Amino acid sequence: PTAHIKIIHHPHSNITKPTIIPLESSLNPELEPESCSMSHETPALQPIVAESVPWAPFRNIQDFEYTEIAVRACLTKSNVDAQLYGLQNGWAKESQITLENHRDMEQALKAARAYVVPFQEGIVSATYNGQTFTFKFPYRDPWKIYENWITDPTLSREIFWYPVQKYLCQNGKELAVYDDINTGKLWWTIQDTLPNIDGLPHCFLPTIFWLDKGMITKRVRKQPT
Repeated sequence: PTAHIKIIHHPHSNITKPTIIPLESSLNPELEPESCSMSHETPALQPIVAESVPWAPFRNIQDFEYTEIAVRACLTKSNVDAQLYGLQNGWAKESQITLENHRDMEQALKAARAYVVPFQEGIVSATYNGQTFTFKFPYRDPWKIYENWITDPTLSREIFWYPVQKYLCQNGKELAVYDDINTGKLWWTIQDTLPNIDGLPHCFLPTIFWLDKGMITKRVRKQPT
């Protein structure tokens, strides 16, 4: 193609052919050549077909959405019971909510917690003016959360496992494009230092935390190095 995006994959990914993404609108949209694949998976990874019930272990999406609202609003057990009683007895004739009381909701929440890293209690102490202050706080282990993400097969195609080099190719010229963290030079350099062993891949997986509550996007502009 006369104008296209060329993506060169890191050698450790075992993807030897560059990915070519045509930019010409005149191309047949029904054609999907192999070189245009934008999947993040390597050849060794197979697509994971997740079940079409992302609300599980809740019985249906209506149960999940009601529970989400109740939890976010910090509704009391009595309020939950009153609302569910009304929904099941005339408030909404076509309601598909199957929950009948707070016990049903708590049972579903208990089952859902088995799929995520649980909260635990942390304790920190500090001495000020000769007096020791102790604080307790709930938290989830960041490392265990990270392990949970990278070992979840349903997320395998959504993760950038290896860095790439991306170029805009037009009029015989190539212009480097840095539009995501895995296109930066630093990741490529770090990946070069990792072992490259068949059957035992080594990946550098940085994590970005967006502190939206602190309005960080209004104060900081990010540019890959």
